[in-house]
Amino acid sequence: LDLEPSDICCTAECTHIIISGADTAQPTRMTSYALTRQIHEGRPVYASDTTADFLFYYAPLNRWMVGPFVGDNYPYLYVTDNALSPEQIRGTWEVAVDHVWTSIP
Repeated sequence: LDLEPSDICCTAECTHIIISGADTAQPTRMTSYALTRQIHEGRPVYASDTTADFLFYYAPLNRWMVGPFVGDNYPYLYVTDNALSPEQIRGTWEVAVDHVWTSIP
């Protein structure tokens, strides 16, 4: 999942992030994520507007991840990037497809 600036959108004051681009691989995770009051590993945490998933930073692997538990190393998608917030991410996202990590252009 190679996200362009239009694929991760940041609304005013970055209260919502929209992830798109892997509609066939992880369709339920291609949605908007709302800023929470939680900080994890020095970065903001976002909660999905449609599922029980979170967008968060995982410092041990230098990755932004989308998964069901903040701080868990078992995400549905991730990108290796140390951006301070999601709208600054420039890396290529990896998506779990049938239990195999796949780069989706």
